[in-house]
Amino acid sequence: KCEITIFYADMRVATTLVDEKGSPIVGSLANKSIVKEMETTKEGKLYNKTVINGKKFFTYYYPLTDDADNVIGMIATAKDAGYVKKIIYLVALDYIILYIHMILKLKNLLKRMNVILDHNNNLKVFLIDN
Repeated sequence: KCEITIFYADMRVATTLVDEKGSPIVGSLANKSIVKEMETTKEGKLYNKTVINGKKFFTYYYPLTDDADNVIGMIATAKDAGYVKKIIYLVALDYIILYIHMILKLKNLLKRMNVILDHNNNLKVFLIDN
């Protein structure tokens, strides 16, 4: 499940994030450094170490601007960091298994090539001797 939050200025005004009682955490404030960065760059950014309500998330924040290009809020999406790390681990594990499989196949191929070269050398020796 991906969480979403809408901020007015730095205040969370709508969110799917909930507290331990299951109530939306509206009224809470965004991280000041993220707010400042959104106001300065006016560009979206991915953050991989965001803590919201005591829980770690990978988040993407995007500034909301008015007609004069002033940042008036933000929209943010968040995914549980544990889940994201698990997916990254599984993908990395798949690549490691594929890499090991390729090395073993290459090793087998090199053995076969050496057998062919040995037979070829033996054939040359036989033809030269006869």
